[in-house]
This record gives sequence, structure tokens and C-alpha cells, in this order.
Amino acid sequence: MTEPRTKTAAQPLAPSQHRSPGTAAPAESGGQVPGGSAPDQLPDLPIDRARYRRVVRYFAGVILSLFFWDVLLRHILGRSFVQRSAEQRWQKMARRFRLLAVDLGGVLIKLGQFLSVRVDVLPLAVTSELAGL
Repeated sequence: MTEPRTKTAAQPLAPSQHRSPGTAAPAESGGQVPGGSAPDQLPDLPIDRARYRRVVRYFAGVILSLFFWDVLLRHILGRSFVQRSAEQRWQKMARRFRLLAVDLGGVLIKLGQFLSVRVDVLPLAVTSELAGL
């Protein structure tokens, strides 16, 4: 008869024992990484809070606007009322995103470029506005 297996908790590694795949253990390499810095030391990069707040504020505004117009007002005033101004609202949102992406750069520009070719998902007003990215 075989003995039942028991689960043992894995022991956490000490900070000095962590290493990236493909790197030698500290005992094997003398504890130094080529270049003279200690292993697994990542620089502390500060978060640009103003940039973060601008991006969050934009997307929160888009979500609230969509909820307000497409859920609340559509339920209260009807679909035809909401559809009358839909294209203008979408174009305004796309223009605000384009200005934000150009100002902040980076991944927002790539996101805008990706969205500008999605004519099967987004209205023409949005894709034409984002085509400038």
C-alpha cells in the first residue's frame, strides 16, 4: 500500500535568494551582476500623478456620459431623443481623446491608432477623428 501524500507549504525565499531566470545564483557569481549593481534591484520610478489623474478623469467622464445618455435619458426620454445628438457626442469624445493622446503621448496614441481602424465597431465620426493620430 502507498503512503498518502501530504501537502507541504513552500517556504518563501529570502530577498537575497530571488533571481531572474538565466542568472546565476549569488554563490556561483559572487553576488554581483555584470555592471556592478546588486541583483534584483529595480529603480523606484515615481508615478506622474497629474498624468494619471488626466487619463482617469477622461475615461471616467466617458463612462459617465455613456451611462447618462444611453441608459438614463434613453429610458426617460426615448431612443429618438438620444439618437439625435449621438454622432456629435461621439465626435466630441473622440476629439477630446485625440487632444489628450497628442498631449500625453505614449500608449494613448497607439490606442487611438488602433481604434481609428476599427470601423466595424466604432461610429464613423470617431474613426475619422482618430485617423489624425
